[in-house]
Amino acid sequence: LEDFARRVGQARQAGDIPGAERHCRAIAAFWPERPAGYVNLLGMSMVRPAGHGSADTERLVRQARTLAGAEERVLRNLAVAATHAGLEDDAGRLLLRILVSAPGDARMWRVLAHRREPSGRTQLAAVLLNPGDLDTLRSCVVRRAADEDWPAVLSAIRYARDVDIADAVDLVEFQNQALLALDRLDEALSGAQALAEKHPDSARTWLRVGMLLRSTDRAEQARHALVRSAVLTPEGFGPYAALGRLELAEKYPDDALTVLERARAVAGGGHHPGVEHNRAAALGALRQGEKARPILRRILVMSPGDAGSVLNLATAEQYALDLDAAGRWIERALLMPGSQVDALFNGALIARYSGDIQTARTRLKAVLDRDPQHDLAHFTLANLELQDGDRRTGARAFLERFRVPGFSAARQLWPEPSLAKPVWDLSPAPDARVFVWGEQGIGDEVWFTQYLHAIRDRVGSVSVELSAKLVPLMRRTFPWATIVARGTAEAEAAAASADLQLPIGNLVVLCEDIPPASGYLAPNEDLVAAFRQRYQGRFPGKRLIGVSWRSVKPAALTRSFEAPLRHWGPIFGLPDTQLISLQYNPEGEDFRAAAAAFGAAPYADPKVNTVDDIGALAAQIAALDAVVSIANSTVALAHGVGKPAYVPLRGLQDDFRYPRQSDRSFWLPQVQ
Repeated sequence: LEDFARRVGQARQAGDIPGAERHCRAIAAFWPERPAGYVNLLGMSMVRPAGHGSADTERLVRQARTLAGAEERVLRNLAVAATHAGLEDDAGRLLLRILVSAPGDARMWRVLAHRREPSGRTQLAAVLLNPGDLDTLRSCVVRRAADEDWPAVLSAIRYARDVDIADAVDLVEFQNQALLALDRLDEALSGAQALAEKHPDSARTWLRVGMLLRSTDRAEQARHALVRSAVLTPEGFGPYAALGRLELAEKYPDDALTVLERARAVAGGGHHPGVEHNRAAALGALRQGEKARPILRRILVMSPGDAGSVLNLATAEQYALDLDAAGRWIERALLMPGSQVDALFNGALIARYSGDIQTARTRLKAVLDRDPQHDLAHFTLANLELQDGDRRTGARAFLERFRVPGFSAARQLWPEPSLAKPVWDLSPAPDARVFVWGEQGIGDEVWFTQYLHAIRDRVGSVSVELSAKLVPLMRRTFPWATIVARGTAEAEAAAASADLQLPIGNLVVLCEDIPPASGYLAPNEDLVAAFRQRYQGRFPGKRLIGVSWRSVKPAALTRSFEAPLRHWGPIFGLPDTQLISLQYNPEGEDFRAAAAAFGAAPYADPKVNTVDDIGALAAQIAALDAVVSIANSTVALAHGVGKPAYVPLRGLQDDFRYPRQSDRSFWLPQVQ
């Protein structure tokens, strides 16, 4: 045997492969119980191209495998030969036999892990025993990610303790993808931010950071990251699409539309359903339903089963004030799978705007049956009942308004209270110090203060935090209360010393026992008399009618809604009437347009700062005969000083103080 083995070696050394094969066959013939001949013959077969195993090669592998026993060296050689011949199953069995006798053989685990169809456990074992092998780690991560086995992806990265993946961008991306899939957003964000620090010029990394920040409700930081990604790749589609979604979610439809148009442009104007959906939603939010409709119809042509497009079309028709068409789209959406809750909720809104209170109520309750945590449905049902239904039920439901995402208030009750104080339930507490804090807009704060008189005798003392613009007027109106300006040290001291807290909107539950009454504000009477005298002298014999035509969101300084003066012809045509501008932030163009159309413009008193001096504005309104205004804070002030007001409403007016079933309001008794 030794002699033949020496001849095999000499023949191979001389390049005489056929001769070496003859000697190997002789070994197999003379000593058939020994694996040496078969193994050497397999070695000869490896001069053939890899993967070209013949039936003879397969027979040799199986014969040698049978005879090899536990000889590790022989098993290794056989495994190599089987792999070379493309005999994957045989190679796998041989590798497993090696690992039975040598379970800690890191090299064999690595070889096994790089085979065509390794199991997840095999790959993880290979990574664990080869903690510094980047190729083994990458092979494992890529395969596990392809199977969406995200726990295994994170385990592999954790096992590879000697590999620094910070420079392996693909592995960091897989890690973040796994964390995201497992809802471990903060960890994914930390990893993405670390990668961005190492690769500050990577647009893709900043895009990922921005998307993760958006997912963790850090809108401003997300905006910065997405803008940076867009700057790094001005022709990239992803940053613009993500930024458009963010701006839309943050209620900036103008900005969203601009960015989404850019995304569409860099993509060559192709069909991108996500971008088109968001464009249509932005147009809908801007009340441009006529522009949104063709976009949504194109999406439906491409994807007729797209329930989202059907619902968006219903919304577009709603904003276009075609409520019948909106209702038909809702009926279609209700028949489509996967859209029941959204269709019922949108259908409830359309029924409410149509004045069908019972259908709206039924649909909202159906939403809550399916999703008891649908906070917006709870809030909408509260407003529905307050506006046109059971006010007592609505007032109680209104207490849950802080659960609505983005509810406008400087302080919050949910998910964590801004103040660590119990919320007062309005029951008598004669020794308690109560801190009442304002919420929503200026007009809301003015309107809710009418109930402050009702709590005066229920507690020991009352502090009220409001917008600084209201403080002088409210101190004159409620001298028995401590009125403090929001955001001041005085306000924080009052909050800290209180026993109980109360969001001012909670006072609405008093409505059944104490109906709203006008004339509760106390403007400066001397100022009222001075305004009246001056206006009567300037416009003798004329009725003095205050007008306001626009609402402005203070945070964004954008027009939220308006009734443009060019439509006010009948008001300008009233005989013996002088219009007095009560508009905050009036624009010169407004007055020029009115003068051109009607030959006159409302008189704007230069002595009144309608934006910052609410006390002077209240006195100005008190000096007039009546007010005509859209539904903004001007109406609340007119109500507060006891002046009749006439309010042109939008087709879709959400405010519960303006009912859809009557031209008179329980909540604003002197308003029509």
